[in-house]
Amino acid sequence: MGRLLAREAALILLSGMFGWLVLPAMMGKPPLLVLFWAGLVMSLTFMAMYAMSVMAGNKMPARVRHWLGPIAWVGAFLPELALLFRLMRDGATLNAAALYLSLAPALFGLLLTGLGAALAPVADRKGVALSTLYAYSFPMLAVVWLLVPMVGVNPLAAALARQSGAIYMALRVLVRIFWPGSVEGDASAPPLVVRRVPDPVVGLVEGLSRRRARPFATLPGGALDEGAISVLALPDEVREVVTRLEGALADRPFRVCPGESVDGRVEIVVRPQP
Repeated sequence: MGRLLAREAALILLSGMFGWLVLPAMMGKPPLLVLFWAGLVMSLTFMAMYAMSVMAGNKMPARVRHWLGPIAWVGAFLPELALLFRLMRDGATLNAAALYLSLAPALFGLLLTGLGAALAPVADRKGVALSTLYAYSFPMLAVVWLLVPMVGVNPLAAALARQSGAIYMALRVLVRIFWPGSVEGDASAPPLVVRRVPDPVVGLVEGLSRRRARPFATLPGGALDEGAISVLALPDEVREVVTRLEGALADRPFRVCPGESVDGRVEIVVRPQP
């Protein structure tokens, strides 16, 4: 978890620095510190869009996710590319900065797709390529069609949203390619949250107690023990619930006991036996 947070902080910082130093230079302006802070705030939105795209993709059948990648790329970038080609057809002259701003977000997706395919085993190249295209293009579709119109009253803010979004997503997908997390398809990667009480036991406790389990127990000093779970019961219900859970968990390496009082109720704690 710490490594993941450090990577995300680095990506957010790089996106902010792009808005501060690089984007103004491309538009013929001096560095604008306000764009650094705006880029940091936008990057938090980019991070949420990427995370939601990954989680949504994990719930989809692979075939659906693979179709959505090219569709999202076309939806996010085809209008800008069509405008660029129309201008060039009409004889407009564009400098290198203008070409970058128009082409780079779309090209990032294609380059990352090719890189993901090149590094994958031969038998998996098609699936990896389409998954990589989805990972970049689907959140960028949200950036282009949701975030950019929200800030579109200010052309500089709109350019910042589109370009820093492309930088963040490109860097994030590079991290995905070389250091994928458990939610991004690497079964060997450690999970984001290590739970000492497994989900089947949590479900059993919730079902028998008819209460929502909390992912911690309160220690006598007030600190939280995240290696245990707990449910809350009225004082006169504690014995009955404890007995019921002890019977259900008798053949499992877990201990059930009353815990601390919380807002007039008593925690019933389930923790692994040492």
